[in-house]
Amino acid sequence: MRTITTFSSLYLATLFMLFANGLLTTYVALELESQGVSDLMISSLTSAYYTGLVIGAKLGHKLIARVGHIRSYVAGAGITAATVIMMGLVDIIEFWIAARFIMGLMMMCQYMVIESWLNDQAEPTQRGIVFGIYMAVSSLGVLIGQLALTAIDPIDIRVLMIVSMFFSLCLVPLAVTRAIHPIPLKAAPLNIGYFLKQLPQVLLITLFSGMMVGSFYGLGPIFATRLGLDTQEAGIYMAIAIAASLVIQWPLGLLSDRMNRLLLVTFVALFLLILSIFINLPFATNFYIAIASFFAIALQFTLYPLSVAIANDNIDEDKRVSLSAILLMLFGIGAAIGPLISGYFMASFDAKGLYIFPIIIALSIITIHFTKASKKLHTDVEDALPHVIMPDGHVSPIAAATLDPRIDEDAIIEVMKNEEAHEIKEALREEIEADEIEKTKSKIQRNALLPFGEYSYAAFVQEYGKPMINAEDEEAHS
Repeated sequence: MRTITTFSSLYLATLFMLFANGLLTTYVALELESQGVSDLMISSLTSAYYTGLVIGAKLGHKLIARVGHIRSYVAGAGITAATVIMMGLVDIIEFWIAARFIMGLMMMCQYMVIESWLNDQAEPTQRGIVFGIYMAVSSLGVLIGQLALTAIDPIDIRVLMIVSMFFSLCLVPLAVTRAIHPIPLKAAPLNIGYFLKQLPQVLLITLFSGMMVGSFYGLGPIFATRLGLDTQEAGIYMAIAIAASLVIQWPLGLLSDRMNRLLLVTFVALFLLILSIFINLPFATNFYIAIASFFAIALQFTLYPLSVAIANDNIDEDKRVSLSAILLMLFGIGAAIGPLISGYFMASFDAKGLYIFPIIIALSIITIHFTKASKKLHTDVEDALPHVIMPDGHVSPIAAATLDPRIDEDAIIEVMKNEEAHEIKEALREEIEADEIEKTKSKIQRNALLPFGEYSYAAFVQEYGKPMINAEDEEAHS
């Protein structure tokens, strides 16, 4: 409870931000579908958003280093809120694509501010629960955003007003906080060539995972409406699918710690292949297609944490911070590319086309299992590191590393610590502490206050000097 209270402003800002983004993502897809916009153009919005997230990681480091955390966050939230309003004023699809790209840039800056703040202020013994609550709040925000559609009837421009309002509200908790600013972190080095040589198959699976998850977020609402669901029911469909993807992480995590992880990934791909083929069968009814899609979506979300686990089993400890950044970047690139490919398939084969791409991906993953490179991977269950439930890409590289207990905290500090910023912050901290001591001494001397409790009068005089009191009082207290 104390952890929630300590970081309540950061958690509240996260809840508002993810609620707004979750609501907007589904609304945009449904609104454009109702206007008859092509699937490829609709999917372009999701691609633009994830492209913004990937590029925003670089921009975020520079912006935070230049103007600080609170100003960076306020700028990001303000631009995002204004962009949403502009989407309501300018009904041009190309502008909406550009707007989603800008939102991706700004939201990554916001993610980085919140996550670096949590990372800096949390005690080492608290770090797991602090970031665990953060991820729970993030997921809750996205879920509530989907369910909010059921309370808005009809679905119209009011949704954009609500989204803009919550993007504006998310800056208030941080704007009024009195907490000490965290130290800006530098970007972890990306040794892409090294990881391509060591873990090509794992990087490919990570890319595939991003492709499918990005396709789901961008085109899932359209898939639901083409199954015959109305707008409100499509929101419920998305909420159930996201909840299913969270619930399945725990049993898959238990299996991951007890069997060959590469084999487990192959089984996941096999089940995904079967479900995707079933969805595309001509005699499959919409009800059973919807049920099968819940399981298929849940399986898609398990591939990223499984690939991260395999990668960590096969890489030296000192490379894991860079590895987490590489995997997150590849996931984001996949999430930017995937919706475009899935949009093409949906345009060609209607709703069921969304599950043609997973068939291709599942077959590719199964093929990877039998390659020579996969035979070289370390798959010994006894020596494997613990499985960790990882976020689905809506985090910055800071959280990607910090959320993973397989990565030593000292290694994160060593790789990402900004020495210059750290020295400045320590100097400011010492200056503040010295100023507080002087204020305390002045207050004691002005008001002739004497200490109680563990300090004796003699110890007080030795530390602060004699209070300015008259001789009578001094004799009484000596």
